Amino acid sequence: MSLTRRAFVAGATACLAAPFLSYGAHPTTRGELVFGYGRTGIGSVLAEDMISLIAQTYDKNRYHLVNLPGDNSLKAVETVKAGHADGSILLQVQSPQMTLLPSVYRSLPYDPLADFRPLAIMGEYTLLLTLGKLVDPEVKTLDGFLEWVLRNPEYRNLGFTQYGSSGQVAQAIIAHSKEVALQPVAYYGSSMMIDDLRRGYLSAGLVIAGNSPERYASGELRAVAVTSKQRHPGWENVATCREQGVADMDINGWYGWFAPAHIPDRVYEPLHDAIHSGLESRDYQQVLARYSLKPVDLTPKAIRERIKEEQDYYASMVDSYQIRRV
Repeated sequence: MSLTRRAFVAGATACLAAPFLSYGAHPTTRGELVFGYGRTGIGSVLAEDMISLIAQTYDKNRYHLVNLPGDNSLKAVETVKAGHADGSILLQVQSPQMTLLPSVYRSLPYDPLADFRPLAIMGEYTLLLTLGKLVDPEVKTLDGFLEWVLRNPEYRNLGFTQYGSSGQVAQAIIAHSKEVALQPVAYYGSSMMIDDLRRGYLSAGLVIAGNSPERYASGELRAVAVTSKQRHPGWENVATCREQGVADMDINGWYGWFAPAHIPDRVYEPLHDAIHSGLESRDYQQVLARYSLKPVDLTPKAIRERIKEEQDYYASMVDSYQIRRV
């Protein structure tokens, strides 16, 4: 068969292009960022904002968010643990999955330190002790709320999201420290708890700061205390629980990204660098402010050390406040 001039040119072009394809940019694939909670709070929008930022500098995977609630968030963690360690699947956590659940579950199906490799902490949050429609609008402090509860014991319920969350520990600390029999109420998600606060079905809840800011701005929801040791960025006008007489309260949380433990360095390092480039950008500073998050700049080694320290802290809290293990 004779070779036409057009075929010859096309073949020659392909041959010239081949070396550049081999040594140039690798093809982009579709990756997954798995999050063990529904789309009811700031975690999902935070994830999507960060995915957009790292896409500007990282072309190996184009991540999309996969919400995978189930089994008290364990389903997502187990899915990533069993996933390919090639960067195609990552895990976004809320810190209790790494720091508190090991003390709440008698047999946790993963080891936070052995099964995952930390990439970054995306930001630190506090919990707001939030009052809703039921509570007298004149109540503006933690003690004021507890005095109101003593006058209205049928409304002594205090909500938080999920069993084994930092909100559950904070609820136990408040009740014990102030010697008030608060009734714990676990919700599946933030939006459901906020709806019950707004509609008058729940008197108070421990809400992650950054959720529904418009409800606080309008006065529909009222924050009377924060659970972190120090006042939180964006909420400096709200006193800490410690300032209001709860000496043991030192509860905050964070969102973090993790890869399966056996991800090779050649995949991990450029991904880690791209994520940290995004975290350092001006755009991400606006994201932190939008969701009331405090920046946290830690190396992977320091993240692991923080997880271990927080595991020890929550283990002591679970024992001290007799939180039931499951």
